Amino acid sequence: MAHTILIVDDELNIRRVLERAFAKEGYQVQTAEGGHQALRLLDETPYDLMLTDVVMPDMTGLELLKRARQKHPNLQVILMTAFGTIPTAVEAMRAGAFDFLTKPLDMETLRKVVRNALREPVTTQAAQRKPAKRKQVAFIGESPAIKQILETVERVADART
Repeated sequence: MAHTILIVDDELNIRRVLERAFAKEGYQVQTAEGGHQALRLLDETPYDLMLTDVVMPDMTGLELLKRARQKHPNLQVILMTAFGTIPTAVEAMRAGAFDFLTKPLDMETLRKVVRNALREPVTTQAAQRKPAKRKQVAFIGESPAIKQILETVERVADART
């Protein structure tokens, strides 16, 4: 059975490009132009993965992530934005995002992140992260934004406060 992907972005061109690219790879793809429509679709159909923009008129991608995960805890979520900041990426990862990607998207990187997200169940991630809170933080992300966060954390970890 093909994996199902919900693509949420207020930009029609982004939705079309991503829909075609992932449908061509054999995924079942549906799109939504905003958070409210995405939540309705999630209630109607089970999805394995949601790719969502962060900045949208009706609801932010972070709010969508939080609301979607409350009702659909096994849903993998990848956030995409042209306005990526380290605090936003950290908040997304804390809220349970699999990864946080910056636009313009590199399609090969996106395909790889999607494949990895679909291979790893959400429950496994949560189980791995719980013990990590006590000892060290484990990040599951390969995007440039996540790598930048990790580099920043390493630089400030030994700083005296």
